[in-house]
Amino acid sequence: MLQTSSQGSEFSDLWSAFSRSGSQAEYCQRWLDLQCARIPYAKNAILLLRTEQHSASNFTPIGQWPENGEALSAIVELADRVIEEQCGLVSDLDQQVTVDDIQVDLYGVAYPLKVDQQIAGVVAVAIATRAESALAYAMEQLQWGISWVELLVRRHQRSQLDSELPRLRSALEVLTSVLADDSFDASSMTFVTGLASALGCERVSFGVMRLGRIRIKAISNSAEFGKQMNLVKLVEAAMEEAVFQRGDITFPASDESALVVRDHTHLAEKHGCGAIYTLPLFQDEHYFGAVTLERTGERPFHVDELAAARAITALCGEALQLKQRNDRPLHSKVGESLYNQARRLLGPGYLGRKLALLMIAVLVVFFSLATDTYRVAADTRLEGAVRQAVVAPFDGYIDSADARAGDQVVREQLLSRLDDRDLRLERLHWVGERAKLQRQYEEALATHDRAKSKVLAAQLEQNQANLDLVERQLQRTALRAPFDGLVINGDLTQLIGSAVKQGDVLFEVAPLDAYRVIMWVDEHQIGEIAEGMAGRMVLKAMPEERFGLRISRITPITEARDGGNFFRVEAVLEGTSPRLRPGMEGVAKIEIGERNLFFTLTRDLARWVRLKAWAWTP
Repeated sequence: MLQTSSQGSEFSDLWSAFSRSGSQAEYCQRWLDLQCARIPYAKNAILLLRTEQHSASNFTPIGQWPENGEALSAIVELADRVIEEQCGLVSDLDQQVTVDDIQVDLYGVAYPLKVDQQIAGVVAVAIATRAESALAYAMEQLQWGISWVELLVRRHQRSQLDSELPRLRSALEVLTSVLADDSFDASSMTFVTGLASALGCERVSFGVMRLGRIRIKAISNSAEFGKQMNLVKLVEAAMEEAVFQRGDITFPASDESALVVRDHTHLAEKHGCGAIYTLPLFQDEHYFGAVTLERTGERPFHVDELAAARAITALCGEALQLKQRNDRPLHSKVGESLYNQARRLLGPGYLGRKLALLMIAVLVVFFSLATDTYRVAADTRLEGAVRQAVVAPFDGYIDSADARAGDQVVREQLLSRLDDRDLRLERLHWVGERAKLQRQYEEALATHDRAKSKVLAAQLEQNQANLDLVERQLQRTALRAPFDGLVINGDLTQLIGSAVKQGDVLFEVAPLDAYRVIMWVDEHQIGEIAEGMAGRMVLKAMPEERFGLRISRITPITEARDGGNFFRVEAVLEGTSPRLRPGMEGVAKIEIGERNLFFTLTRDLARWVRLKAWAWTP
């Protein structure tokens, strides 16, 4: 859009006023004037900003155009919609204005100000036109121009952070000094000295609650304050005044304050304090102390200084209380703990503790007298009594796979077949060679060539041996099951055509009518196991059935399993089931004998204690 010289002069004046603006309100008003001057047909506008940094609903008008006019209720409602929907909007305001004696509809264009993904403000402009190009230009102008307001908001946030940083730095410095000291007394003196230095106080006192009364623990720049009894009593009274009223007390008190400041007034009159600030220290649902800050002369505490004092005491208060508790002698800590527990058990209330103690006593008596069968538990695995391997009879290639792991087979059932094409060709070769030698042999006999006939006879025998070998190999290309059972290992369905070498294990077959149980017993319990002991086993696949077993062999070799050492123990299965399969796992319990129930439940703990006691005993 073209600008006339008068418009250029107007923009120049507006830019000049905008650049000279000082306060936040003036800055926003001049910015809004400039935006409305750049948007054709603008009739009314409003700028809202969020009043609180962490509030999502408190927005206040900070600028409107015309400056001395009144914002249209329609654009205020449009601004509220933008805040709710968090996006720019263009809407018909259902109002008309007269432009050059013509009634023109008013349209609203509004755009939000987002700072750190949160709505910080919104600007809304009423435009006397319905042309899409004019509305689009207005929205574009607001999108570009809102950056100036964002800059203002961020500068304001930065100034707030800059004002808080010294306060936080002071708090951290004091806390670091307090934590660096070993004792509570030294930490208390460091705390009051650091607080006095950070806030420019003539005197800072720290007191702790003891038997319902405040007792001064440290006064800044005063290692010994026992001689200043009058001062100590006045400060303690001021601290108690704040603690009993459960609030911070500032002296001189403001007109809005409803707290009693009588003791603070006495302290100020006796020692010429111009300003006093007392903070009660609250921790673990009770007040454990207080801090009093004093200044002389006409130097009252400002709001920032009060906030800094609260920040420092909030950080250091818990550390001081922990140091106070840790500095108590051991007998005092133990005595206090025992006294508290005895008071709760024998005194009124705490019915739950009393019932719990009674139940514990009953359980101890019961477990000391009751007996039960002591059993040793062990992980188990079911295996076939024998495991027959089906191996490759010679080097060759897999031609077919008729069975795989998990299949139930019968004796002589085909499991797999090796490629026999080369053997068949070799057989044809030896058959042809035999016919040739037979013909030569007959000719030698006809010519009565005895020497040649003997050589040919030997060659015929050698040929027959080779032919018999090939026939035998052709028969062995078919790999068959050695007996009725289950294929427990071997799957050649994905290896058709692959090469195998003589002796390679292709299948393993186990019978289904004979099993053995393999158990892994922990080394700590192997001494309680003996051959011939009976037990019962439950398999994961059949938890509803229990199978009897009897130990047949204990292998004197350990295996590392699950981070421990275990002995391999074999057992004979008593009884069987058609559902049993080799490889099933479960848990077996070997019966040792009747033992005390308390021993049964605590045997692992008792064993560990005995072992550690032996290791630690010189």
